This record gives sequence, C-alpha cells and structure tokens, in this order.
Amino acid sequence: MRNGSRISVIIPALNEEKAIGKVIAAIPAWVDDVIVVDNGSTDNTPAIAAAHGARVAFEPRRGYGRACMTGIELLEQADIVVFLDGDFSDYPQEADRLVDPIIEEKADLVIGSRTRGLREAGALTPQAIFGNWLACTLIGLLWKVRFTDLGPFRAIRFSSLQRLGMCDPITVGPWKCRSRRQRPACAASKRPCPTVNALASQKFQAPSGESLAREPRSFTQFSAIR
Repeated sequence: MRNGSRISVIIPALNEEKAIGKVIAAIPAWVDDVIVVDNGSTDNTPAIAAAHGARVAFEPRRGYGRACMTGIELLEQADIVVFLDGDFSDYPQEADRLVDPIIEEKADLVIGSRTRGLREAGALTPQAIFGNWLACTLIGLLWKVRFTDLGPFRAIRFSSLQRLGMCDPITVGPWKCRSRRQRPACAASKRPCPTVNALASQKFQAPSGESLAREPRSFTQFSAIR
C-alpha cells in the first residue's frame, strides 16, 4: 500500500524466463499484488514468476490485450493498477512516478514515454518509433490531446479503468476503449524515467556472449492525463 492506496501490478508475459524474475524483484515493496499472466509460454516463465512471489494466471489465447484483461479480472480491491512488460526494458522500481500523480489527485492515467530524451541504442525499433508517432499524431488530430508515446509502462485509477469499456482483446490491451466522439478533458505533466533494451526473450535476443547486466542509460517523460 502506498499512502493509503492499494496498488496492483499486472505483467503480461510470453517466454520471459530470463527477465521475469528480475522484473518482479525490482517492483517496490509497497505494491500489494503482482499478477503475471502467462500467455502461452513454452519456457519456465510461470514457475519463475511464482517462485518470486507473483500470482500466476494463464491465458492460452494469444494476445497482449487478452492477457491484460485476464489480469484485470483477478484484481482484488485495487485502487491503482500498474501495467508493466515482463522483458525488463523499463525500471519497475520507478513505479512511484506513475502512481503518485494519481494518489495526489493530479491524474487518472499516467503513461511512461520512451521517446523523449536519451535512450539506449536499440531500445526502440524504427517500426516502434514510427508506429507511436503515427498513433500519437492521429490522437492529437482527432481529440486534440498530445501524447509522445503509448508505451506499456503505465498506471491508471482502477475506477477509471472500469469505466473505459475495453474492446480490443488482441493487441493494445486495456488502454483502448470504445470509440467516443466527445473530446476528453486532459491535463499533462512530464516526469523522467529510464528505458533500456529488453533482456533476452522471445522478442529480443541478446547476441551470444553479451552481458545481460542492466544500467540506467536513458531518461524519458511521463504524461499524466486527467
């Protein structure tokens, strides 16, 4: 619990045995509940997650969004929900920078941006950079709301999440809601956080013999939306 708010973390995971234990170990002690949703791993991801104290759920239907929503269904008395990838490309210990603006009633949703400032080479592929730019540009044109990234490291007030009306169980997860034509009321704040290359996994394979030690090398921003 942090300042009277119960915090839950949901981690969708697919073949992240090299990273998932490090991710869970780096989550702050004030987090009340850690849920790892295994999305069909063929390695030891579920066993390692359980050994590190996480609740493990299984979602055999592939899809990042499906895994996220399975985790949401398991939430127990959460006030704030943090979503985090299982590849250790972000810094879980900096979750306070996401949840504190919500606790302080400054925002309902806080998204970590990976595109501002310095970042480790290769942490974002050209496709990811372009895709985020395109999505953020379209959101800005349609709803007049400015984003710099739609990254996976984010926190949201649980009551707000329940009101979103998620509709895409395959790709974008709980941050895509049913289409609304009205323009949402928004405010923004910016806060630094680091992002680096993921540890070796199905999605990111480290070169043979390369050290998997992580060091903070980059800083990005947080955007808070009310």
